[in-house]
Amino acid sequence: MAFGLTLVVGLTAGCDNESLTDVNQNPNAPEAVDAQYLMPALIQESVNTVLGNRSVSMDWSSVWMQHYSSLEYGYDDRYEMPATFSDGKWDELWLGPMIDIQAVVDQGRAEQRPNVEAVGLIYRSWMAHVMTDIWGDIPYSQSTLGTEGPISPVYDAQAAIYDAILGDLKSAQDMITTSQSLFLGSSFDILYGGDVEAWRRFSNSLRLRAGMRLTEVDAAKAQSTVASAVLDGTFTTADQAASLKYPGAPPNEQPWSEYYRNRPNDYRASITLVDSLTNTNDPRLSVVYQPAYETDTYVGKQNGMSDAHGHAFESLSRMGLWFQEAARPSWLMTLEEVLFLKAEAAARGWITGDPAEFYHDGIRAAMTRIGVPVAQIDVYLAQARIQYDPASWNEQISYQQWIALYDNGMEAWANYRRTGHPKMVPGPAAVLTMVPLRAPYPSNEQDLNKANLSAAIARQGGSSPTSPLWWDVN
Repeated sequence: MAFGLTLVVGLTAGCDNESLTDVNQNPNAPEAVDAQYLMPALIQESVNTVLGNRSVSMDWSSVWMQHYSSLEYGYDDRYEMPATFSDGKWDELWLGPMIDIQAVVDQGRAEQRPNVEAVGLIYRSWMAHVMTDIWGDIPYSQSTLGTEGPISPVYDAQAAIYDAILGDLKSAQDMITTSQSLFLGSSFDILYGGDVEAWRRFSNSLRLRAGMRLTEVDAAKAQSTVASAVLDGTFTTADQAASLKYPGAPPNEQPWSEYYRNRPNDYRASITLVDSLTNTNDPRLSVVYQPAYETDTYVGKQNGMSDAHGHAFESLSRMGLWFQEAARPSWLMTLEEVLFLKAEAAARGWITGDPAEFYHDGIRAAMTRIGVPVAQIDVYLAQARIQYDPASWNEQISYQQWIALYDNGMEAWANYRRTGHPKMVPGPAAVLTMVPLRAPYPSNEQDLNKANLSAAIARQGGSSPTSPLWWDVN
């Protein structure tokens, strides 16, 4: 991040002569870009970094969560993290989308366009929430100053970042008004087509997610946040979920779809998920994976093995055809996630409602989203071991969340760190004895913002992959 701001400051610092800047102005390069033109690119770029091709989810967290395993290049599967491990993804989030979304917020505020400001705050909160849950303390408050901020911004404590995010999400849902349109055309809003009420529900659903993250570190704040978010109105139907939809024709295909078609031998089924789905007669098995070509059965590979594992390509199950659908959306947040979070909140007594009903509805929504027939869902839910058990609600809900989030590894990883379920056993060649609890800070920050980074590391008690985040206290 410091590098990007250094470039901006460096370029402007050399233009002190007013007449020179007048001469060198490019009439075809506008000084200000309207928010509606910024939104599509910044959404696409940030979603791809978190959920797309070679993303946080694909490269790191979905493998760490043993949704699938690496077949040829197993360094991520073994938790190997070189000094430059985080560099690309940090830059992809900070140096474009975060600067642009701040410009959207600033523009909406300056021009008294409350819906634009609110949507900017909501999307900025989603991005910041993802980033702080990857790295812990990050430069947040000064980064929101955009190009006017310092070139070496201080790192905010994660607790303060959570306070800011929750405050912004509440403010955003309060300021949204149906009396004004969002943009001049609905096509500029590639998430919700200009539907500001949909953005309001997304804001409250994100507040529910972030509030539930505080269960172990600040139960009182978690309870009040969750109750407020549910009262204000979260997702209640699948079509309200936050997703980036793709036309399905090159180059506008779902990123995982293109990747799995072009590089089918990079990943294979994880034995952890294969066994879990098989042992519970889960109909999602045939959606998530394909039978191994050699045996026509579902066969998974152990995670965290050396690259000399000895498995033949076709002895293991490939990723399912569902992942190869070119028009499949990327979901930032789904209905089933909201239902599972409500099930947990109801089990804790924080909201009204039947936790068993939320739990079963969450399973049904998760299966429906990927095309499981209703009859198969009914058979699965009828099993005694799947029925809601008040004595083991935490394990049950967390297990179902883990399965439902196999296309959102980032959130599966966060929920795992919070709850500790389901149990994950590192592979035989893993370089750590536990699933990573955070990603290392990028090497660029060591070079360009060392003093502030060092202070943040000291405040957190370290920054190794086994150092827990602020809210991860179990």
